[in-house]
Amino acid sequence: MDESGKAGFATIKCALLATGLLLAAMATGRSAEQASAADIDRMVKLAAADETAAYNQLGVLEFCKSLGHIDGHAIESQNRLIAFSYDQGSKVSADDKALAERVGLSGIAIVGEAPSYAAESLADIAAKDRGTVAAVCQSMAKTVDQNAAFIFR
Repeated sequence: MDESGKAGFATIKCALLATGLLLAAMATGRSAEQASAADIDRMVKLAAADETAAYNQLGVLEFCKSLGHIDGHAIESQNRLIAFSYDQGSKVSADDKALAERVGLSGIAIVGEAPSYAAESLADIAAKDRGTVAAVCQSMAKTVDQNAAFIFR
């Protein structure tokens, strides 16, 4: 890929992450019993690495699937995007990736923009936006699939 292609891809990658996190932040669902406060605090600190945020988004998609609101296609797309985005080598440990995904599976999304990320339960965010789990999960899945289709066309 030439330099202009790399720059374009970087823009797409940032847009994908921002869109996914925004949509994830609008969902609602189960309580976050599975993620401890320490896990959430650590994940927020790690979120400065886009890769950690991408794994949290993967967990949120898996959370949506567990509620029956999406099928597994967006999860496959997110996995492909992660593999493609970080093919130069991961800067995040396997433990930190697992933590970010586990927090997402607990219904906690990282929200905001670097360096001011925060963690908020999907239920709390949805209550503010009067959103529903199904609609937000479906919108997030659609956005991930559209971005993957654009990149992998």
